[in-house]
Amino acid sequence: MAKRKTQRRRRRTSNNINLLNVAQGIVATGVITQGMFGLNPMQFLRGDMGVVGYSTGVGGKTGGRPIQGYTGIASGTNRISLMEIFGKGPQPELVGSAILENVQNNWLNMTLGLTATRIGFKIGKKFARPALTPMRKLLKGTGVTV
Repeated sequence: MAKRKTQRRRRRTSNNINLLNVAQGIVATGVITQGMFGLNPMQFLRGDMGVVGYSTGVGGKTGGRPIQGYTGIASGTNRISLMEIFGKGPQPELVGSAILENVQNNWLNMTLGLTATRIGFKIGKKFARPALTPMRKLLKGTGVTV
């Protein structure tokens, strides 16, 4: 007897949003924006730091005149917002060099932070499994998973 052709099983892909993966992405985004731009993601996007910055004095020392509500490149802190990347800051020509300096100074912290985030979430998911199982049952069919 001839062997029957079996239909390939289709792999079911999930269209659900996993809240733990979203949280991990938010933490990773925070590590990257802090390392590259010196700001948390909200400060980076909004561009308003809410503190008083100071312009760089002679020899790169902090001092000089205050810039109200601004701690960007002009303050000598290498804090860069999205507005400065698009040329809206007081010194747009310094953005590239400031980002490069931040990455050179913070590459190890960013690498360790991202690695610790990944490992921490992986271990956390294993330890939290007993608590997450009932939550998964409640959220089943909503398009959101944990």
